[in-house]
Amino acid sequence: MKRVLDCLKVVFVSGEFLFFLLAFWWYGENREFFLNLWGAVSGKKESGYFFTVLPIAILISSYALGKRVLYPSNDNENKILCGWEYYWALEFRVYWSVLLCLVACVTSFCIFIDFIPMSNAIKGFLFLCYLAVPLVVITTLFLAELTIRKILATQL
Repeated sequence: MKRVLDCLKVVFVSGEFLFFLLAFWWYGENREFFLNLWGAVSGKKESGYFFTVLPIAILISSYALGKRVLYPSNDNENKILCGWEYYWALEFRVYWSVLLCLVACVTSFCIFIDFIPMSNAIKGFLFLCYLAVPLVVITTLFLAELTIRKILATQL
């Protein structure tokens, strides 16, 4: 039960969720901004290709960063990290991060191929979220990697 609560904490007490809530609040307050955002992005055909491929690049980066977080470098560091009692939480965080980036990729494809009909304001909201949330994910993973390297350097 404690692990489930810890996993829920990782999901709901995170920078990604905070950004999503702020964007959702902002959407409720100012739909015109999201309408204009989507109008600016969808007006140029080339931007559609770029903004569809960008989440894929972020997904690949999150996978590579997650791998470096879970398996830092040499066998000694890996043994120390894998022996840590909260290693499962670190694993969950990495898998959750990759899943968020995958959801961003699927969202970008659905928006740009017009798979699901929706208003332009919602498309603008989703556009902002599927670009910003994975960037928060990448930043979190990068900071986790730096912190783990620092801790492991003091342990060896």
